[in-house]
Amino acid sequence: MGVTTGMLEAETPHVAYLRMTAVTAEHVAEEVIQGFRDERFLILPHPEVKEFYGYRATNTDRWLNGMRRLNKKIVAQF
Repeated sequence: MGVTTGMLEAETPHVAYLRMTAVTAEHVAEEVIQGFRDERFLILPHPEVKEFYGYRATNTDRWLNGMRRLNKKIVAQF
């Protein structure tokens, strides 16, 4: 998942993919401030990342295989 900063200006397949899911830096700042107010430890500006985080923690091999598949898809698509 991406954040619209100068890092997303590179022209690579992976950066092109991240641009599709990018949120603004302002959005990230708002989420961080709200996370502090809520006294949350895990602050995620992309809500779906919480699910990914759970997969990675509970079934690392499956998560890694999924990341490998995603990588192949990104390279083939862009």
